[in-house]
Amino acid sequence: MKPGYQSQSININSHGFRGEEFPRDFERTRLILVLGESTTFGWFLNDPEAYPVQLMQELRHRGLEDVYVVNGGVPSYTSTQVYLYLKEIVESKILKPDLVLVNVLWNDICYSSVVNWYPEILVDRTPPPLMSFLIKKSKLFRYLFLKNPTAPERVDVFNKEPLNEYKKNLKQMIDVCQQHKIPLAFIQPPFDADHLPEAGLYEFHITYRKPFFINLATRYLKEMVKLASEYNIPVINHRVSFRHLHQYILFHDLFHPTPHGNSLIAKDIADYLQGSMQFGKQ
Repeated sequence: MKPGYQSQSININSHGFRGEEFPRDFERTRLILVLGESTTFGWFLNDPEAYPVQLMQELRHRGLEDVYVVNGGVPSYTSTQVYLYLKEIVESKILKPDLVLVNVLWNDICYSSVVNWYPEILVDRTPPPLMSFLIKKSKLFRYLFLKNPTAPERVDVFNKEPLNEYKKNLKQMIDVCQQHKIPLAFIQPPFDADHLPEAGLYEFHITYRKPFFINLATRYLKEMVKLASEYNIPVINHRVSFRHLHQYILFHDLFHPTPHGNSLIAKDIADYLQGSMQFGKQ
C-alpha cells in the first residue's frame, strides 16, 4: 500500500496501512493486526466501515480502551502474499502485534484452475520480462505458454496443487506466529451464495459453476479448519461467513459485505475475543 495515499473514501497512513495515523500512545496499546485481502481491506467501503475499524470500536465500547486494531488487508492478496506480509511485519518489527487475525481464501480459489498454474502466480501475476517478450514476439511460444487460448472454455477444473499451496501458506503463518510467540486466529471468510449466478463464476478463462464453486470453497475451508485444529489455532465464525450462504442484503457482491455486514463480523469477533482469549481481560 502506498503510504499517504488518499481518495474520497480511502486513506493509507504513513506506515502503509488503511486508516488513520497511529496514535501517539500506539506502542502502549494491545495491538490486533488483521491481515487478508479485499474483504478485510473493505472493498466498496469508507475507512471506518471496514470490520477491523468496527472491531476496535466494538471492543472499546465494551470497555477495552487499550486495544488498537490495524487493518492490514490488501485487495487481491492471496495466502502467499498474506504469509509474506506477516513475515515481513513481524521479523522487521514494523508492528509488534499482541494478536494476529487472518482472513484469506477467495483469490487463492479464483486462481486455482488457471491452465498454466504455478506457485508464483499467487505473488506475481505477470510473466518475467524475457517470457513477456517471447509471448509478444513468438506465435509458437505464445501457443505453448498459453496452452492454446482458442481451445474450448474450461469448466469446473479442480487442481490439487493450489489447495496444497494454500495449506502450506497457512502452516507457514502458524509457524511465524509461534516462533515469535504471537497468538493467531483464522477468520471464516464472508460469502453470499445468492450473489453467485446459476451460470457460475467466470475467472481467467475458466467457469466455476455454482455447485462446483461452493463445493470447492467447502473443500478449502475444511482443510483450513483441519490444519487449525492440529495446531490448536482458533477459527472464528460470524454471521456472514461461508457457513451462512444466503445473506443477500448484507453483501455488495458474493464476497464483499456491506457496512452492516462488516458490523456483524466485528461484533462476532469481539464476542469471541472477549470470551475465549486474553483480550477479554483488562
